[in-house]
Amino acid sequence: MSELEIEIDVLPAPVKLRPGTAPAKEILVLPVTGPQGPPGPPGTGTANPYVHTQSAPAGTWSITHNLGRIPQVTVLNDNNEVVIADITHSSNNALSIVFASPQSGAAYLI
Repeated sequence: MSELEIEIDVLPAPVKLRPGTAPAKEILVLPVTGPQGPPGPPGTGTANPYVHTQSAPAGTWSITHNLGRIPQVTVLNDNNEVVIADITHSSNNALSIVFASPQSGAAYLI
């Protein structure tokens, strides 16, 4: 196996580091602060999730959430178990959830 050598060329003199050896000079790392970057894009609004509660079992849940976007949907039954279903987003503000058998529980839209 060959030996790895790292050379850091900084003022006042370069420093060579080899595995298993201490540097011949003390190394001081200073943080460098640059200019502030541009602002990021606006958020997606996930801070305001929508929760739909379905108390009576139904094979299809029709939900109007008015989030103005296509949300991620997680469905839990009354036992807090994840339920697999077919989800159709009819618009940025509404969706339907179709189950293999009638379900009650809650849909969490984020």
